[in-house]
Amino acid sequence: MTRSRRWRLSQRRFRSSRTVTGWVTGCSIWTTRPGPQALTYTRGEALGLAEDGYRKLVPAELGDALRFVDVPLTAGNFGDATYRFYWERMEQGRPVDGEGGAIAIDARSGDLTDYSLTWRHGRTFAAPGAVRERARVDAALRPHLGMTLQYRLFFAPAIRIRPGGGCRR
Repeated sequence: MTRSRRWRLSQRRFRSSRTVTGWVTGCSIWTTRPGPQALTYTRGEALGLAEDGYRKLVPAELGDALRFVDVPLTAGNFGDATYRFYWERMEQGRPVDGEGGAIAIDARSGDLTDYSLTWRHGRTFAAPGAVRERARVDAALRPHLGMTLQYRLFFAPAIRIRPGGGCRR
């Protein structure tokens, strides 16, 4: 069961959260007031705050299954200036595509402004010995997929190719 809540923290600060099976899977805090222009937190300081939020929000039973991903460019300025940090789900030593967690820290206030956790329950994964190497899979499938290399050339609508070659407008 998924539950969503939204509430006002103060006159200009709001929060929403989602829970699935008792886990907090998403949380956002935003403000309608302008903040200071100068960034007061470095990426390293923000990472420390994100790790603290991670320990508080991520269920303890998932802690060992998530691995921190050090993405070099993690600062954004959509709305507020934030640093984003990511953790990916690992199963049997391999990453699980599209699953993991993310935390955003406001670079001006140090507040945790966004948290998300994507985790699909009830999935099973093949043992690492049964997983084939990518090159072997490509070699086995490529002859059966009917793929061919094609080049396509696109022109602006006002340009036409003359039968003998050359272009005209």
